[in-house]
Amino acid sequence: MKGTVVYLSSEQLVMVTAEARRDVLRVEQYQRLPFPMGAMINGVIINDEAVKEQIKILKEEGILEVHLVIDSGQILAKNVVIPRMKMKEIYQFVKDELSPLAQNTEDMIYDFAYLDEDGQSKGASKILALGVERKLIDMYLQLFNDCGIAVLSIDFATNALIRFIHFLPGFIDKTYILSQLDGNNLISTLFDNDEYALTYRTRIMANKGTPEFENEVINSISHMIQSSNRSDSSYKISDVFVFGLDDKEEVSLCQNIHDQLRVDARGLPGSKAIYTVKDLDNEPFKLSHYVYPIAMFYKKVGSGLKNKELDLLQAYNRNDEPPKYESVIKLCIPPVVILLLFLIPFGFLSWNTMSTQNKISDIKAEIEKYNLAISATDTSAYDKLSSFQNVLNSIKQLNDQIQGTPSIKAEHITNIQKSLLSGMTLDLISYTRETHTISLSISSSNVQLIEKCVKNLKKQEDFMSVNYSGYNESTTSSTTQTGEIDPLTGLPATNTVETSSYKSTITIILK
Repeated sequence: MKGTVVYLSSEQLVMVTAEARRDVLRVEQYQRLPFPMGAMINGVIINDEAVKEQIKILKEEGILEVHLVIDSGQILAKNVVIPRMKMKEIYQFVKDELSPLAQNTEDMIYDFAYLDEDGQSKGASKILALGVERKLIDMYLQLFNDCGIAVLSIDFATNALIRFIHFLPGFIDKTYILSQLDGNNLISTLFDNDEYALTYRTRIMANKGTPEFENEVINSISHMIQSSNRSDSSYKISDVFVFGLDDKEEVSLCQNIHDQLRVDARGLPGSKAIYTVKDLDNEPFKLSHYVYPIAMFYKKVGSGLKNKELDLLQAYNRNDEPPKYESVIKLCIPPVVILLLFLIPFGFLSWNTMSTQNKISDIKAEIEKYNLAISATDTSAYDKLSSFQNVLNSIKQLNDQIQGTPSIKAEHITNIQKSLLSGMTLDLISYTRETHTISLSISSSNVQLIEKCVKNLKKQEDFMSVNYSGYNESTTSSTTQTGEIDPLTGLPATNTVETSSYKSTITIILK
């Protein structure tokens, strides 16, 4: 994907122009354009002229179309589990799930994003269901249209964060909170064992940058931690990640969170896979200031449920109205169905009865024929055959028990090889039959590839568990002669190149 993404927060317009190239994102342009206080409140545009002034700056820079990320407490969002069903049925499921929560059900649009498979029920899936009033989308579309900029798609900030966090290192197999400070709004998102759980919004009343402001933020996070630790989750919150603040404010808040709540607190980690062509002189690029626009470039592509991404603009344009004569057709369906329910079983039963009687007569004749043949036959050979058959059944039962003992198979090795990514090598593989354990020693040129490999292994159905204990970084150097003579020493000149690699041990237990 290549393009421009805009995120409208309560404080500012955040813009990123970038291009996704394989496993890296090349940021070509970025900027933050501040709004006057009160121009936007909770995702609702209060002062549209002030917001338009900043959007028109993009138009002056030659930007004619954008992808949009929005956030508002008015948007209904719910993490739900659905059984296997068709796409049209999922849309109806989302509507039925969220419409009781909506104040204006006649003017709502609904959409969803696929999250992951559900580990509790076979064939079930986890989705993020969303509902939003049509007039909220109208407001954003009209705003950009007035400025001469086309909107190509619309995403929800929480959905973008859920998608993006899995591309950053250091989050695997953890339970943590991501807290964003947007002006005086604290938006905290809980991930339970690396899976999205819920989002909690709080309005901070104290002025930003004051001790009172920090205390309100810490109290809100503390309440969220206590509520989570009282839940049914077997995982306890171990980390808090803060973003949306300047460096000095971020360091101070994280230190106080650690001191008061006794959990690890720090800013959002960066990624070597995201780089800028050129940093601005007055503002070096900091990922935590551009999380939502950057996340838009990590959308899945392709068809099918597992590639379903949220797009409120597509949902806005989708026609969910029933056909013109649907109500009349629905009235005719019950009597027709009742008639068919009586006629079809009666006809089938009559035909089936006649067919069954004929088959019974044929079977009786066959039985009589075989009884006569059996009475005239020596049964000693048959008795020996029965004895041999019993022995054979015992041998087969023993063989089944032997075959049922887990052992490493060719498909296990194939699944492991498929889980490896480009830039990774399998240094060593061993198998312990007594514990049904496969041990892998892996080298990678990029630490993010190791965590992606672990996730791929966990999706294999033949593996009961996959344990990953971290990585070690090693640096090697190689020296080559340049073919020239060093004028100072008179010796052949050399060139030394250092390369880093990451080694890790992964333990797999077979089912």
